[in-house]
Amino acid sequence: MKFNPARIRNGLTLTDLCVILVMIMMLLAIMPALHRTASERDHLVQCASNLKYIAAGMIEYSNRNNGKYPRTNFDTKSSVLTQYTGVNASNPFGPGGPQVNDVSGSIWLLYRSSGLDPKYFVCPGSDADAYDPAVSGSPLTKSNFTSRQNLSYSFECPYPTMNSLMGRFGWDNSSLSSDFPLAADMNPGTPALLLVTPTSSASQMADANSPNHGRIGQNVLYGDYHVEFTQSPFCGSVLHGATGQIRDNIYTSQPGKYRDDNQTPYPAVAEVIGGQPRDQFDAVLLPLATAGFQPPLKPHAQTGVSIIMGGGILLVVIGIIVAVMVLRARNPARPPPLP
Repeated sequence: MKFNPARIRNGLTLTDLCVILVMIMMLLAIMPALHRTASERDHLVQCASNLKYIAAGMIEYSNRNNGKYPRTNFDTKSSVLTQYTGVNASNPFGPGGPQVNDVSGSIWLLYRSSGLDPKYFVCPGSDADAYDPAVSGSPLTKSNFTSRQNLSYSFECPYPTMNSLMGRFGWDNSSLSSDFPLAADMNPGTPALLLVTPTSSASQMADANSPNHGRIGQNVLYGDYHVEFTQSPFCGSVLHGATGQIRDNIYTSQPGKYRDDNQTPYPAVAEVIGGQPRDQFDAVLLPLATAGFQPPLKPHAQTGVSIIMGGGILLVVIGIIVAVMVLRARNPARPPPLP
C-alpha cells in the first residue's frame, strides 16, 4: 500500500467528511419522527389517566345522587339535543341555565360538582386548553363549557329516546354493562362515520377515529370504569342477537339489529351522527369535534424541539471534527522509516 503523508497530516479526507455529514443528516431526519412517536405515546398514557380521574368523579357523583350520573334538564318529549347553552348561569337547573337536553351541560355539571382538575377534561393530544378558573371565574359561577375550547372528550348522551327509556337504558351506575362506553376521546363528527364498517381498511377507519391522537384511535372509558385504547369506533356493546355479532359504533346513533331476546327486529332506521341513544346497547358519545370551537393553527412544539436538538448535535459533531483536525495538524504523525 502506498504511503500518503497528506492523509496523516490532515487527519480526515473529503470522503470521511462526506460520510460523517451524511450520517448527521440521516440522524436529523429521523429525530422528529422519534420524538413524535414518544410524544404520542406519552399523550395516550396521560389521556387514559385523565379518563380514570373522570371515572373516579363519576363514581363519587353517583354515590351522592342515588346512583345517577350527572344530567341537567331533560325533556323526554323532545328529540332535539343542545350544547354550550346557559354558560353564565350560576344555577344549572334554574332560569337562564342550560337548555333542555344540553349534552355539554351535563359534563360541566360533573366538573362543577366533583372538584376535578379542569385539565382532566382536555386530552393532551388535542387542540383544546384546560379551563382556567383564575381567568374565567369559579366553575360554581358557570353552568356550561363556552365551547369545546376547554373540552376534548365526549360522554354518553344522557338523553335517550322514549323507546330506550321504556327498555333497559339507564344513566346510572347499575344499568350500564362493562362493555358500554361512558366517555372517550371526542367524537370526530365527520361524514366518514356513516361510511365505515367494522371491516373497513385502516386508512378508512382513521377518518372515523377521534382527532385527538392523530386519528390512530381513541381511549375509551367503559361501564366498569376500565380504560381501553381502540383503533376503531366499533368498540361499543355487542349488538344484541345480531347474526355474526359486531360491536356498536360508539359515535353514531343506531339501534342493534334486534330489540329483545325474542329477536323482534327494529324498524329500519338510518344511522345518525349526533342523535340520541336508541336502545340499551346504543352508545352515542357527544359533543362533536365539528361543533363549537375552531382553534387557531398552532405550530407543533415537538418539531421545534427536534430542530433544536438536531442543531445542537450537529454543532457538537462539527466541533469534534474541527478539534481532531486541529490537533492532528499541530502534531503530525511521523512517516514510517523507508526500507
